[in-house]
Amino acid sequence: MKRPTKQLTLIAFFLALTCMLTACDKSGEKKVKEQPSNAPQPELEYALNEDGDSYSVIGIGKCNERKTINIPASYNGKPVTIIGDSAFAFSANLTAVTIPNSVTRIEYHAFGACENLTNITIPNSVTSIGFDAFIYCQKLIQIKSGVHYVGKWAIDCDQDVTNIKLSAGTVGIGEYAFDNCDNLVSITIPNTLKSIGSWSLYMCANLETITVDEHNPNYKSIDGNLYSKDGHTLIQYAIGKTNKTFTFPIGVTTIGNNAFSYSHNLTSIIFPNSIVTIGNGAFWGCDNLTEVTIPNHITTLGEGTFYGCTNLERVTLPDNLSVIGEMSFCDCSNLISIVIPSSVTCIDKLAFSWDCGLSIVYYASTKPAWNTIYIDGNNDNLASATVYYYSKTQPTTSGNYWHYIDGVPTPW
Repeated sequence: MKRPTKQLTLIAFFLALTCMLTACDKSGEKKVKEQPSNAPQPELEYALNEDGDSYSVIGIGKCNERKTINIPASYNGKPVTIIGDSAFAFSANLTAVTIPNSVTRIEYHAFGACENLTNITIPNSVTSIGFDAFIYCQKLIQIKSGVHYVGKWAIDCDQDVTNIKLSAGTVGIGEYAFDNCDNLVSITIPNTLKSIGSWSLYMCANLETITVDEHNPNYKSIDGNLYSKDGHTLIQYAIGKTNKTFTFPIGVTTIGNNAFSYSHNLTSIIFPNSIVTIGNGAFWGCDNLTEVTIPNHITTLGEGTFYGCTNLERVTLPDNLSVIGEMSFCDCSNLISIVIPSSVTCIDKLAFSWDCGLSIVYYASTKPAWNTIYIDGNNDNLASATVYYYSKTQPTTSGNYWHYIDGVPTPW
């Protein structure tokens, strides 16, 4: 699963516009394009959101000649909550936009290449600004100490920046804002910050310290890593740390999406039993991780949990696990065998594929039970693996069976 980088081509931009014209946005929400029934004034284009109770702005519509646009707070009696993918992209005449406080999300490329846009009002209601929402809006962006801002939001940074101290009053960090900033060593978050976008610190290979103002009501730092204020969620591990082992603080229940992605120095993770959720891609690309024991309360492994952990050799799955998610162990080339508990009901697509080394499966139940598991067809390595079925005592019939000897799975 490849992730976008800032070096987008114009081809990607036009693809985004194609998506816009079909009334589809990156969030996956299905939307129905609507035009107002009777409106003498020029109108933006809207689409009903999947919830049926709110609208997105999806295009500039008949307002393409306007220099200033005040986006209305409601349409057809329902609130406008989203500015959709590429909604205003390439609007060359646009110089000023006012966004109402009904809007909570500004999505992918929403104002991309609005080259004359110089003024935009982003209300405090906005909690998410998508990837490259303001790309090529040079007249709008302000640069302070290497950080690029639109209003009170940090959306990008210079690639040579080494230490980021976000300006006082900064309320949000946009999606992918600082991704792939290889020179970034530290970041300091002010007490005003309330929103951190997905992938905002992704693949910052040398990031060693994340510091949070102690008065911030939403986030805190423990040992230079980023947590929710209550300490229950580890949001981002500083992947430039040289530590080989990581032990979670007491009270952590959730590992955020991509929290440890590309932590090349880690060889082992010690999970507490308090962990109940592991986010998608949590350990993606941790290529020196060799062994993991997943906590008992985990029932689902999300998308790409251990993707690309090429040195992972031993995995202990919990007895309560139900779903092994999409691409969970893709490209785990040293994972030769695994014990799959009898609780598993679904093995999703590509869970064991793409240079996964799996050749032996020890299943903790019978062959009939194995045949009831939903196994997506795109699991080449799993399909070709030898499956052994658990038997505590020596079987009296022929077949592939296994048991434990001194805690080690062993064929009979």
